[in-house]
Amino acid sequence: MWSFGHGTIAYRTVAPGGVSLEDHWTLTRAREALDQGPWDYVVLQQGPSTLPESAANLKEWAVRWADAIREHGATPALYEVWPDSSYCIRRCFPPLVSSYRQAANAAHAMFLPAGEAWQAAWRRNARLPLYGPDGFHPSRLGTTLAALVIYSRLTHTPPARVALPYPAKTAKLLRAAAAEALSR
Repeated sequence: MWSFGHGTIAYRTVAPGGVSLEDHWTLTRAREALDQGPWDYVVLQQGPSTLPESAANLKEWAVRWADAIREHGATPALYEVWPDSSYCIRRCFPPLVSSYRQAANAAHAMFLPAGEAWQAAWRRNARLPLYGPDGFHPSRLGTTLAALVIYSRLTHTPPARVALPYPAKTAKLLRAAAAEALSR
């Protein structure tokens, strides 16, 4: 169970590290979890997918998953991530955004622009520590911002109405960044 103060979300996670949507289809128990619904939404995510072959793979498997999700009566949603901080962070965001948006459009899936919210947050404060110590996974702050985007979109709750466990100035920045990303 998970809550931001405006209701509780029941969920199940199938997220072994380093797997693509194709791997989820063929190697994990994700299809079994889908069968065990009912679900309102099924959120899909894989790595940054900035290389052309990765973008094509994301698109192909997002479509396959979305079709299966709709067959189970749920709405597919694609969770956009962010590039690794150790290289090309500025240069890799545009192809990442394009890759995820194209995959969401091809799959007719709800789009969850967490990576774009990170960019919007950094435009407000370039020193925000959104990455965790490994420079790839999110910090608590980065996780909160991604979760705010997802929660706001799935529950149709404006970010401004979501309680956050941060000082007022930080919470206001996160809400504004999420709202900007969700408005695109």
